[in-house]
Amino acid sequence: MHPVRAGRARDRGAAGGFAQPGAIPVESLLDEMFVADTETAPLLQRELRHSNVRCVTSNTTAILAMVEAGLGISLLPSLALEGGDTSLDVRHLETPAWRSMYLVHHHASDLSVAARAFLAAL
Repeated sequence: MHPVRAGRARDRGAAGGFAQPGAIPVESLLDEMFVADTETAPLLQRELRHSNVRCVTSNTTAILAMVEAGLGISLLPSLALEGGDTSLDVRHLETPAWRSMYLVHHHASDLSVAARAFLAAL
């Protein structure tokens, strides 16, 4: 599970929830245009009932390029932003958003030695 962050290209100027440094209240994002990924789109629909979603895609590189081009902001998992472009202003949400991930596998007796070792490491 990774906290979700919001980003906006720095050279576009601060607006909305990005006017002040630090964590951003989710309510301050109500008037923002979103470039959403397929996993955070349900979060937007649940937390921001009247959100303005410009585009939904599963390609993180495309999302980051659209945010950098000024097409909107996005909510992305921290892992998607690691080692990323420094021209984006990345902020935490005041109330972190989390997602659950599950591992589904065959019975242990049907797994390879490597897969059993991986499960043991978890």
